[in-house]
Amino acid sequence: MSSSIPDVPAGHAQFGEDRLLLEIFHDLPDGVCLEVGAFDGCAGSATLAFERKGWTAILVEPLPELAARIRQHRKGLVFEAAAGPANGEVTFRRALGDPAISTLANSTWQSELYRLRQETWQELTVRQLTLDSIIEQAGVARLDFATIDTEGYELEVLRGWTLSRWQPRVIVVEDNSRGLDRQVPAHLAAAGYGCFHHTGVNDWYARSTDSALATVPNRLRQWQRRRLRRLRAFAKRLAPPALKRALRRWSVAGE
Repeated sequence: MSSSIPDVPAGHAQFGEDRLLLEIFHDLPDGVCLEVGAFDGCAGSATLAFERKGWTAILVEPLPELAARIRQHRKGLVFEAAAGPANGEVTFRRALGDPAISTLANSTWQSELYRLRQETWQELTVRQLTLDSIIEQAGVARLDFATIDTEGYELEVLRGWTLSRWQPRVIVVEDNSRGLDRQVPAHLAAAGYGCFHHTGVNDWYARSTDSALATVPNRLRQWQRRRLRRLRAFAKRLAPPALKRALRRWSVAGE
């Protein structure tokens, strides 16, 4: 494993999820995080910034070539497997044009995505492990947050996870149906989790008893104000006067 990790700043996750996660877990120096569908461990990773802070990262990726790239750049625990409802072997579909949309799913949403992209795929046999098995093998005592990006297979991944046992504080789940498929929210609601935020195609869940996360909208407003202030400072250096005035009015309105 290489000792050097590519210099990718916080905020490079698909929709900046790592920035908000850093806001939520700002006072926890040594947590544990899980990334299901870790791709190459760098591009769009929501856990890389936490690994750099000293956290333990558990990275799950079924494609052999991508798992190998993770091992080259990351210090975390790599599981070369697909997460799912049972342990065993499964037939995985590798998307030949865009490996990021490879999946075990055969849902309406995934089939439509393949059709729109005119995607072709190759079938290969991979190991499947439940998240319970993965976390047990990782040897950690707790889990603080998890992100699940499995291109339509998220519900099956959740079915292999005993949330009452691990009780992660935050779960970020991709939803390519854009809210039309209610099975994941129903499954998580039955486990005591409710959706408190959305970023892009990702839904954020926390335990309904977690009163601290009820303040997340306030944290979001503070985070947005800081971003606006940084944008305004940048505009002062580079933008023409008219644009500076417009950005000043916009940022004041946003506060």
